[in-house]
Amino acid sequence: MQVRRQCLVEPDPTGEEVRQRPIRHLGELSRVAKQEWATRQQAPTYFLYKAISGQLPVRERVTRVERKQAIFILVDGSGSMSGKKHWKATGVVMNRLKSVLDGDSEVWLSVFDTKLTKVFHATNPVEARELIKKFAAGNFTGGGTDIAAATKAAHDYVEDQIQKGAALWRPEVVVLTDEDTSVASLRKEMIPGTRVHGFAMEVKNPSLVAFAKSTGGVGMDQF
Repeated sequence: MQVRRQCLVEPDPTGEEVRQRPIRHLGELSRVAKQEWATRQQAPTYFLYKAISGQLPVRERVTRVERKQAIFILVDGSGSMSGKKHWKATGVVMNRLKSVLDGDSEVWLSVFDTKLTKVFHATNPVEARELIKKFAAGNFTGGGTDIAAATKAAHDYVEDQIQKGAALWRPEVVVLTDEDTSVASLRKEMIPGTRVHGFAMEVKNPSLVAFAKSTGGVGMDQF
């Protein structure tokens, strides 16, 4: 469950940084580094060979783009999640929020039953500390549990944020539940690009564990 930011360098004519990269086609000769033109004066054939074979360096303006990892934590809101299970869930929430403190992620958290409830969001250390206080003091009084529907809703929620331009990548959904209900109605193709981690609190939920592992995530029974 390693969390990390993604750092990309993208071509941008108005970018503040300048990098050098190999020439891609002869139309870029005007951007060849100045020192290379001395080679053209002394050995024009060799200069042309370097241009055609992609060995000449050209200058390119770029912008550095950082994207934080998106993490959506789903906590089963049934009444049975109180007490010891609640504190176990709090430990997982605190672990994920640490990545917000480090500047590597943004975290969403929602207590769910048959659907998502209010979604909380932490983007910086102040919001992360406030969220853990709210969660640690929370009470679970919900009814039924629909893990599959909540997971799909969390995936859609993060995808919507990305479509709106949020600088996020590699979405992950963390499911904390003490239910043993199947997630057979949920298929990996329904949440493309999202990794799921499933933790069954003091129960066995082989369906959730298997699904989490199928997405490349962590799945644990009797957590």
